[in-house]
Amino acid sequence: MMKKKVMWIIFIVVAIPLIWYKIPVYKHRTLEGVLFQLGAENAHYAQTVEVEFKGVMKRYFFKPRTFEGTIRIDDQLFPPPDSPDEKLKVYFSRGQLTAGLIQYRTDPDNILITDMYGMVEFNFDLSKVVIMIFDKEGGGFNYANGKMIVAPASNRAEALKIADRLVNYGFKPLE
Repeated sequence: MMKKKVMWIIFIVVAIPLIWYKIPVYKHRTLEGVLFQLGAENAHYAQTVEVEFKGVMKRYFFKPRTFEGTIRIDDQLFPPPDSPDEKLKVYFSRGQLTAGLIQYRTDPDNILITDMYGMVEFNFDLSKVVIMIFDKEGGGFNYANGKMIVAPASNRAEALKIADRLVNYGFKPLE
């Protein structure tokens, strides 16, 4: 009888954190940030932006975490109203760089035709975010002179510190 009680207590102690971990977390955050361009020669380029996240962060045991919802940068909404997607589904990779892609469908009849805005990285509670905007001509993000949005930040120097912590992982500091 005593063994059964101990087993139930152990089961409950283990089950509660596991269930808590799996519950999707709804987040709605609006952050003031900075849009800037990397590179010492672009130090003058910085403007304030408002970034809003509205959606659900999901965690999995054997798959990367996901964010499902919408992202608004100033007046630009992702996915855009003309997209057949109602929500963004950002799948975060595992490993050193855990950024996910901001991508959405542009053709309702073909799931393979998508548009990509950039990569996004944020901590789980969405209190800090870095968006690396893809160069439309080059097709990816350029660490030498690419554009980034970092929030919350009030200036370029503060934004660079947050970006270094969230996405740079000890490489040469971003400029």
